Parts: sequence; C-alpha cells; structure tokens
Amino acid sequence: MAAPFTSEVIFEECLPLIDIVVRELTLTTGMMIDCQSAGVDDVLWRISNQKAAMAIDLMPYVEVIPYKYTYLIASDPFNKWNPYLHRTLLFVLLKLGGKSEDQLPVWAGLPWLVAQKDWNPNYLKGFELWYKR
Repeated sequence: MAAPFTSEVIFEECLPLIDIVVRELTLTTGMMIDCQSAGVDDVLWRISNQKAAMAIDLMPYVEVIPYKYTYLIASDPFNKWNPYLHRTLLFVLLKLGGKSEDQLPVWAGLPWLVAQKDWNPNYLKGFELWYKR
C-alpha cells in the first residue's frame, strides 16, 4: 500500500476556520465542494467533489511548545483527479496566509473547468517530482 501524498501548511497566528477554507476552495475551483467531519471532535475533514470523484483529507494540528498551527493535507496517490484538489487546496491555504515548503504548479489556482481540458497528471510539469518526493 502506498503512502498518501501529503502537504503541510503552517500559520503564524491561528488556523483559518474550515468554513472559510471550503468557501475559498469552492470559489477557486468553481465546483461544489463537500466537507464532512471524518474524525472525532472535528480533527479530520473529508473534502470532496462527488461528481469529479475527488476526495482529500484535511487535518488541523496545533503544537503547544512552541506554538505552531498547521493544516495537514493528505490524498490518495492512486486517484488521478486528487492532485488537482490537493494542490488547489494548498493554493487556497497559502492565499489565506499559510506557509509551505511545497511548490505550486501553474494550474493550482485555476478553476477546474479550465484545468480539466488538459488534465493528465502523467504529463503535467512537476507532477513526477511531486509523486517521487
């Protein structure tokens, strides 16, 4: 079994509310985004678009000493549509003030209808490097 793709986004003050994140993701992608709690006490959210068969997980993490506010993004490496949702969520979190060591591909902030026209993760620049990291 392969490990999921993961990204870490760190915020200095506090994490943006999940409602704000989902709203921004919906506006950026142009898709209906569903968000459901997938864990106890809202410690894991399943963010998905059923029509396009995309689903990723988002987990908040707060480290007490020193204070470090983090969102962890994880997605299934075998779903060919998930890289779009994963990277676009990363784009949204960076737009909301987060910092990450991951590089964004040029298609990350594009609406799905624009990115979908040429969508083939095997040929997208940067996908191979991301997959092999």
